[in-house]
Amino acid sequence: MKSNQQNRLQQRGFTLIELLTVIAIIAILAAIIFPVFGAVQENARRTSCMTNLKQLSTAARQYELDNRRLPDFLMTPALKRFTGGAGEINLNNSGCAGIDGTAYPSLKNRPIAAGAG
Repeated sequence: MKSNQQNRLQQRGFTLIELLTVIAIIAILAAIIFPVFGAVQENARRTSCMTNLKQLSTAARQYELDNRRLPDFLMTPALKRFTGGAGEINLNNSGCAGIDGTAYPSLKNRPIAAGAG
């Protein structure tokens, strides 16, 4: 009788094959799930960037309406380098400054760098 009881105690653990199978299943699930989280993070970064640009545009437009000119920081070449040409500030023929709204649709198609922001 003692030998049957000892056999049962020895057989209570998992076999190596069972453990490897569970690890493989977890690895497959992780490989499926992690890219989904990456896409969600990229979408959140893009939305945040778009919101920030919209707020800057609205603030600059409000300043332009109040003062009949754009803020001085918008007239520097540094802004054009910073935005990478995604949007520009142009002077029309009458000399009035305006903000080119092409930055918003083009940003939807550009990946945002992970370190930005």
